[in-house]
Amino acid sequence: MPTPSFSAQDLAQLRSWASRGDKMAALLIRSFDTNRAGDKELHLVRAATTGNRTLSGVTNTNLDGVTPAAGDLILVRAQTDPKNNGIYIAASGAWTRAKDDQGSDVLRPGMLVSVAEGSTLADTLWTCTSNATVVGTDNIVFAQNLTAALGSGSVSPSVLNGAEYFNYEQDFPLAASGTLPAPLAKDIHNTGSGDYLSDAAGGVYSLATAAVSEAQSAQLTFGDQLILDPSEGLIFEARVRLNIPGATPSADERWVVGLTSNHTNSEDALDSVTSHVWFRGEGANLNILIEGDDGTTDTDDEDTTVDYVDNTWMVLKIDMTDLEAVVFSIDGVAVETTIDVAALTGSTLLQPIFCYQRDAGTEINLLQVDWFKVTQGRA
Repeated sequence: MPTPSFSAQDLAQLRSWASRGDKMAALLIRSFDTNRAGDKELHLVRAATTGNRTLSGVTNTNLDGVTPAAGDLILVRAQTDPKNNGIYIAASGAWTRAKDDQGSDVLRPGMLVSVAEGSTLADTLWTCTSNATVVGTDNIVFAQNLTAALGSGSVSPSVLNGAEYFNYEQDFPLAASGTLPAPLAKDIHNTGSGDYLSDAAGGVYSLATAAVSEAQSAQLTFGDQLILDPSEGLIFEARVRLNIPGATPSADERWVVGLTSNHTNSEDALDSVTSHVWFRGEGANLNILIEGDDGTTDTDDEDTTVDYVDNTWMVLKIDMTDLEAVVFSIDGVAVETTIDVAALTGSTLLQPIFCYQRDAGTEINLLQVDWFKVTQGRA
């Protein structure tokens, strides 16, 4: 009879036993780790925390919808005091840190942690990016790894080749009324709305106005958490579509897709944002415009000569590798005009923005986002 293959579940069980003092399991794990490419440790846990929680009890508080059982391994990654992050063993009383075969806390720079369950973090992989991990002294940081997270369609801010670049990607895989993952945040004005579409394959986020005579708006940003450095070669890309009954918006409507500095309220004037680089549509036409403002040079209403097609997906891309000549592309075709935002520096951080505004009227119009991603280089 052939010998069954050694699975990830088998490895998880061995690590669980080793964490509790099983010497044979610890020996097997040490042998496994030694033979892994790059000598990187892989630890499997049941769930990961999404916020600060008391490290005791078998409740699902800030545990991504998972109710742990005593003995489950949990990645604690979001404590208010990051010194308390790490891999813990859940218990009805106080949780304890998992131990390796030498009796040391399972906590080393570069170690990998795979998360099995959770509403938003299932099947994701995390790396301990802290250079020093002295328990009780050093801050412990875990960054999400892109390759594993793509399997679930959602990627939080992650470090890939940390010295080279940073990546954020989102594919909106949740059903309607799901919770936006950090740092994403929506803001709506009056009866505007923003939510996942439950019947959209792959995930779609919809920003919409409703059929009432009032000013409305809806936007999706990082909630003014500005973490994108324009001086490090930002590249922004998104797949979006506009769903406008009658195909053409009214004269009092506008939308933007791109990068911006602070824009707290969805109804705030877009022209008042000092730092931005984005695609824009406005008024009773189908024109796709490009704009940029770095506090010195303000470029408005540059026509791409491309018109959007109602209810049709398009991929919009902004390449800020050269701030003196930012390149905009629509469905893979570069716009002839470039925009100069050379005055943007590392002290002027940005965030993604998807915003739809309507001053009046009764239209039911939508700006929908299928996915977006931002890549940032590192000095």
